[in-house]
Amino acid sequence: MRWMDAVPVVLCLAIVMAVADVRAAGEGAQEKTACPIMFTPKVYHDSGKTAELLKPGDAAIVIGAQATEPERFAAERLQGLIELRFKRKLPIFVGAKKPADLKQVVLLGQRETNATLDALCGKNRIELSEKSPGPDGFVIEILEDAGKRVVLVGGSNARGVIYGQEAFFDLLRREGDRVVFPVASVRDWPTIPWRGRPTNVDIHLREGTFDAYTRSRINWLDVRRTGLGYAWFSKIDKPVAKQLIDEAHRRGMFIYGTVQCAEKPADFDKVVKKFQELIDLGVDGLWLSFDDRGEGVDAPVLIAQIIEFGKKHNMTGRKIATTPPSGSYQFIKTEWNRAAAPLKDFCDAQWFFTRPPCAEDLKAAKGIGLKSLPGWSHNWPRPEGGFLHYAYGRSFRPKGKRPYHEVMPLSLGWGEPQYEDLRQAREHTDMVLLWGGAWAEEYLTGVMGIWAWDPEGHDWERTRGAIYATVFGASQVETARAYDDKLIALKKLFNLPDRNKSKRIWLKDTKDRPAALKLIAEMDGLLKILEAKAPDESLVGAERLERLYLEPMRATILAAREAVDAEGPTEAEGTGSPK
Repeated sequence: MRWMDAVPVVLCLAIVMAVADVRAAGEGAQEKTACPIMFTPKVYHDSGKTAELLKPGDAAIVIGAQATEPERFAAERLQGLIELRFKRKLPIFVGAKKPADLKQVVLLGQRETNATLDALCGKNRIELSEKSPGPDGFVIEILEDAGKRVVLVGGSNARGVIYGQEAFFDLLRREGDRVVFPVASVRDWPTIPWRGRPTNVDIHLREGTFDAYTRSRINWLDVRRTGLGYAWFSKIDKPVAKQLIDEAHRRGMFIYGTVQCAEKPADFDKVVKKFQELIDLGVDGLWLSFDDRGEGVDAPVLIAQIIEFGKKHNMTGRKIATTPPSGSYQFIKTEWNRAAAPLKDFCDAQWFFTRPPCAEDLKAAKGIGLKSLPGWSHNWPRPEGGFLHYAYGRSFRPKGKRPYHEVMPLSLGWGEPQYEDLRQAREHTDMVLLWGGAWAEEYLTGVMGIWAWDPEGHDWERTRGAIYATVFGASQVETARAYDDKLIALKKLFNLPDRNKSKRIWLKDTKDRPAALKLIAEMDGLLKILEAKAPDESLVGAERLERLYLEPMRATILAAREAVDAEGPTEAEGTGSPK
């Protein structure tokens, strides 16, 4: 039975109107709906009433007796977010172990793992399953049960519970000495089912990075030691790789093991052995990386060998992924792709191309024999140079300090895709990833994650605002936006570093010096506001906020001031790469 068949006609009409309101928000009318959730939900019906989140002792977070590890993580994550922003720590209880005198319960879970949640879904005719709202989907309903107020946050799967609690947290706001939230009905699910972030294991394990993935609804990763994956002869740091895999699984994320496959036949067995090492550590799938290493020798023979190996470990279909060799990941109709695509069962694997999804490329992929939709590997962002970095974002600050990059749209990447052209992406792909950008993950995965969740309803300015709210706090959104806007305007006045060839920075026209100084002064004033207020509101923690955002923003202003005051071209600050 479809969900819409299970509710009264009046409610159906209300939901349809709510969807229309939310879509209108995506077109620039967000102020009318005032939905505070970072990802604008596909269904959001606000009753116009508010409820109070009670204090510990009267309120608690409750999970089911059969809760999975990701559901337990969801409870801990919600507990931590509420404590960080509102300075109150709600206790977590499991199933029937909760105190009888609780007045309010935030009930988290799936129907299969939480008996109380299952019963309430049945009683209130709430459709919650892998079919509706679907994988990674969730619902939020405010109910009364046995004299208690229940905030039901249910997921269609374990990840959906995590995403649901993030959405509920976004509904909370301070009102005097109270914490309140709208009595709203929320129902949401992703448009593009698989949203990934493959990168070096060291980047994944930087403090705060996994929180950024969670916030951005990234649901798959890979484990690799270099950009191209593990070579058959390279040593896997097993404790570190295992830590990454465990952290991913704790959040319900799928994780590939990536191995370089552009090899000669004498080493094929060694490649398979490397995959076995990763399986032993707990990966969920195998990624055959040809990539910039090239085509290899007799690649179809190795591919067939790995496919058969994967079957023995129940790894078939999307659990097998590949990046074709250079030349064939940029273009679909190549000799290598035509030879590899029809191979038995490899046609069902997940292939990644660096081409923005479109109808023409889907046709080309089907034409070479692929049965799965082509995945989009977006080499992004690729910014121009700045006051503290070369083009493509490589820092030239000393001691590994990071530069600051404004929040950047997907168009600043390979193919320069425009959001209007990407609105129908779900028809052409169901798996996307961002590649590159070894700096602040809130800015990176936030941009990709919000877009991929709902390309049709995407709104760029709202996306920026949602990311600023996470990093600097909800009240600091416009201050942060203004800083970035002025930085963008300022950079247009300067000749800036190219890709690793020159660090010289100078004004394009000396007549623009007053305008540059005015922008710098305005940025300085905005930054002082952020420095004063953001540490108390940020969701990334004071240390991360200072290290990745405020300090680099401060250094950017200093470098820009030196450049504008110089008589001629200036040599920018130091050398080094970000850590």
